[in-house]
Formats: sequence, C-alpha cells, structure tokens
Amino acid sequence: AGTEVDSAIGFLMYDGTIKASDGVSDLAFENAAADSYYVIIYTRNNLSVMSVRKVDFNSGTSELYDFTDAEGRAYGGAPAMVLVSGVYCIPLADVNQNKYVNAQDIALVKAAAMTGAAGYEVTDVNYNTAVNAQDIALTKVNAAAGYQSFVP
Repeated sequence: AGTEVDSAIGFLMYDGTIKASDGVSDLAFENAAADSYYVIIYTRNNLSVMSVRKVDFNSGTSELYDFTDAEGRAYGGAPAMVLVSGVYCIPLADVNQNKYVNAQDIALVKAAAMTGAAGYEVTDVNYNTAVNAQDIALTKVNAAAGYQSFVP
C-alpha cells in the first residue's frame, strides 16, 4: 500500500466534477510536491475508486483525470464502476465502507428506512434526504451486481 501524500475535501457535483468545499473552486492540494500520483476518491456511501494510472501534479496545476469516459479508468475495471446512460459512475450504497455493496449494506439501509431516517444520512444512497424504499431498492440492485472497490 502507498502512503497518503495529500488530501482535500470537496463536493462531488451532479455533472461528475469535484469542487472544493465552497462548491465552486477546484480542489487544491497544498502538500503534494510536483510529481505523479494515484488519485483516490472517497465518499460517504459510494465505493472508493482509484485512478488506474498516476496523474501529473505540477506547480499548482494538475492534469484532468476523467473516471467517467471509460471502464478502464478506475483500478479494478467493471466491478468498480457502473455504466449509466453512457457515463461510468461510482456505484452507490457501500454504506458501511467495507469495499463491497452487499447484504450488510442492505440491512443497514432497511433499518434506517424503518426508523424514518431523514437528512444527511449515510443510508440515504440516492441523496434525496429521505431513507426509504428507493434506497433499499438501489442498494439491492448494486449488491446483486457485485460492485466492489479495489482501492488498496
């Protein structure tokens, strides 16, 4: 396993870009020396994903790395990405962050739905602020598809 060099908190936008915590600016990596690095994206309830190759970071600018344009852009390929309307996406519903969407995640989402959980909840896999049957259904679909993360 590699060593974390730098990290930044950002928002995954509806168009697939990632912006800084202000929702507008690009992410800034202040502690990374000019070099090439693997890029890893962690979210609260999606599978983590890592670039299949190193990305250049030089002098405060970086190469654009698009995970969405081909299955082979994410380390691990197909089980790490899902094709939706011609765009490769990070699969939803790894609620417990164990690198798999499975029965454990389904159980957590069902339990939250039964309590009427609402708001910014890790079990709200479709991000509509309500944990309900839609979240359970999405989790079941992704568990049945066998999605998993290959991030070391």
